Amino acid sequence: MINVSIRAMLSLPVSVQSTARQHLPLFGSAAVRAAIPALGDEDAAVRDAARALVEGRGDAAIPLLTEALPGAGIFARAAIIRILDGLGVKEQTLLAFIDAKVEEGYRAVVMMRSAEEIPPGRSREVLSLMCRNRLSEATHEIFRALGLLLKGGRVQFIQESYSDRDESVREQALEALENVLTPEIARKLLPLLEDLPLDLKLAAGGRHYRLAAASLGEALGEMVDSPHAADALCGLMCVGEACRRGKPPLAEDLRGRAEARIASLKIQGGKAVEDLMEKVLTLKGVPIFAHLQFKELLAIASISRDVSFEPGDAIIRQGERGYTMYIIVSGRVRIVSRADGDRLDVQLAALKENDYFGEMALFDDSPRSATAVAEGPVAALRIEKREFRDMLREYPGVSIMICEEFCRRLRRTIEKVGVHGGV
Repeated sequence: MINVSIRAMLSLPVSVQSTARQHLPLFGSAAVRAAIPALGDEDAAVRDAARALVEGRGDAAIPLLTEALPGAGIFARAAIIRILDGLGVKEQTLLAFIDAKVEEGYRAVVMMRSAEEIPPGRSREVLSLMCRNRLSEATHEIFRALGLLLKGGRVQFIQESYSDRDESVREQALEALENVLTPEIARKLLPLLEDLPLDLKLAAGGRHYRLAAASLGEALGEMVDSPHAADALCGLMCVGEACRRGKPPLAEDLRGRAEARIASLKIQGGKAVEDLMEKVLTLKGVPIFAHLQFKELLAIASISRDVSFEPGDAIIRQGERGYTMYIIVSGRVRIVSRADGDRLDVQLAALKENDYFGEMALFDDSPRSATAVAEGPVAALRIEKREFRDMLREYPGVSIMICEEFCRRLRRTIEKVGVHGGV
């Protein structure tokens, strides 16, 4: 790993470090490509060394940086954009990147159209979710590149407005975007962003890109063979259901490819894939995770454990140190609290399916503020603090989305108790 190499260099005497830094760029494109993720490292010295390596390549680093931009973590992505800006990235490079992302967005729409061939059910939900997230990610990268291309804060403001839940605000954002785009970019991009039926989107995209409609079998085969684990797992779940139903015609061929991919991913059979995707859908229905991307939901699902409780079980206890969060899959849970000196519990909340509790334990070390009691049989997902924090290092954007949900909950609570003011 290049991070390890950079860390090793930083342990050398200062005089040797200077010589090593001068020679880092000589290791070529492969070393630069490997160094790009280190731009988001938690160690400032590692980040500085990685930036020196990348910037040492000059203009030769531009295609490598634009290639890495879509998949980079949030901190590495910010560093990439700063470097590109400092290198005076060529307009044509950005236009080519935007064009590629727009085409990627339309290909996500093609996949969404293919998903409609799957009978209603969990597989269709998972595939549709993944396709919507692909489109969302492509859109996000397009806005980032447009921000570099057009400079100023206009694009960021438009992007924030486009993400608003109010339809009229989104429409105004698209009108503002049309005013700052060249006619050529606008003709390609706007239909992708507008709230149009899938067939109309594809018709618009088809005028600029070769968007051959893929059969369901071809789409699932492409997903199963994808180098990206999230795509492959989604494809595997859909293939499993397709094979059980005897569809599509390529079911038997897909079965063999799916079994080979399951083995390569070291998954314990198709049932494990379905269980994982079931967790993804459960998490998507939980407010605190509802706005996360498919790959982020998959990361959380992979660290979630199935647990069950009997009626009357105390799942968490007031005053105890907490290390876990729980999401209710089925059943009901009472949240109760007892003040010092009181003999009786006071019920604070009654929770049901898709509700959650204990979430603050993932972020601080304070004792539990309440007790959670199972009212009947309860099935839940449990998330451990240590695994959750490890996951956040790879997906830091999750913490931002959770903070936003915490803020929404706090505002609702303030409104309920009738407190007003500038909070």
